[in-house]
Amino acid sequence: MDTEKRRFTMLSKQVLKACKLVSLLLVLAMVFSGCGGTEVERYLKKYAKPVDFEQGLDNKTFGNADNYRFFFAGEIHQQTMIYPAKKMMLQYLHENQGVNYLLMEEGMGAGLLIDHYIQTGDEEILNFALECKKGLHTDAELERDLWQWLYEYNSQQPEDKKIHAIGIDAEFNRLAMLKGISLLIEHPDKAPEEWKILFEKAMEDDQQSYAKLVTQISPLEEYEETLRNIFGENYEIFVQIYKYLFLLIEYVQSGGNTEVSDEFYNFRDEHSLENIRFLLNTLPENAKFFAQFGAGHTYQKSVDEVVGSKNFHRLGTRLNEEGSPLKGQVCSILYMVEHKSSVTEKNEPLFFYDWFDKNVFQDYFEQTTFIPLDMEGSPFTQEIEGMIPKEEGAALTDYFQKILILPNSEEAPKIK
Repeated sequence: MDTEKRRFTMLSKQVLKACKLVSLLLVLAMVFSGCGGTEVERYLKKYAKPVDFEQGLDNKTFGNADNYRFFFAGEIHQQTMIYPAKKMMLQYLHENQGVNYLLMEEGMGAGLLIDHYIQTGDEEILNFALECKKGLHTDAELERDLWQWLYEYNSQQPEDKKIHAIGIDAEFNRLAMLKGISLLIEHPDKAPEEWKILFEKAMEDDQQSYAKLVTQISPLEEYEETLRNIFGENYEIFVQIYKYLFLLIEYVQSGGNTEVSDEFYNFRDEHSLENIRFLLNTLPENAKFFAQFGAGHTYQKSVDEVVGSKNFHRLGTRLNEEGSPLKGQVCSILYMVEHKSSVTEKNEPLFFYDWFDKNVFQDYFEQTTFIPLDMEGSPFTQEIEGMIPKEEGAALTDYFQKILILPNSEEAPKIK
């Protein structure tokens, strides 16, 4: 009887062990077969985090930031939600990643107006800058709130931590550029009287006076001493702005298209890259940058999409390719802007993102969500079948490294 009992006990233990082994094998089979969620779903569940604009981002949510020096956010212009996103991103990068330079999708001359305002709070200059933005891609009343917020934020920073705003793109408004140049002048009494008269008339939107002034101080080498006396330490910045004017003249005279086109985008982004090179040679060696441009400029690999075709050599691509001083240091952050459908009452991404499978992220469409795609072991760092239908062998992180989903956006009201 005791022998049979012992045999039964041993048999029970063996059965229990076998059951545990089978259970373990089933769990492993589920993991490796993708049951209970695909690799992508498991990654998103781990790293996709809801975001509150008031509380802001933290390092854990932002994820990998190693070696990044140039943070490049891609927006859809004139959308309400890109503005709180810009504030949040700038504050996080300033306080956690040492970013002190905000680069803008406007000319270096026009950008001087914004920088002057956020350093001084000069509302007259801000009003002038906003008036010049009317009809442009930055024609949104929320621009006023953004820069007023940044002035208040900047005023609380120590001198060596203040944010500086710098335009690096084309000059979209001549009067904004001229007004910006006037802020560079250190010794107006050193300017020839004829230049002063032409400049004043040019500021009254007299195009003939403007054209005459531009040609009168050319070539710059002949007037370098006079110009250095006028602009003092700001001479090199003036030269950088003036170079653009001559590049634009040459581009137009050679038949260049100034309408929305791959050709003009290429002209702009080449100029933006040259301005970035200028800044890298001028600013402290450890300078870090945040820029928020139209999304089409930020992709780090050629792609056919709404904003441009593969013939558009994008700024994000230029920054991260061989020969760039920032290669391997660029982090592109896509803002996935959404509108609420009047039919389904659900948020749907705008058509700008149709070039990749945006529905992979559909579980997060209804809440502001930040997703780092570049964490260790990320499936987005390799090709995922159907993710980018027209690009065989491409990974999503070849184009951008982070996504910020922005639901409930609307067309922003124009500048008053």
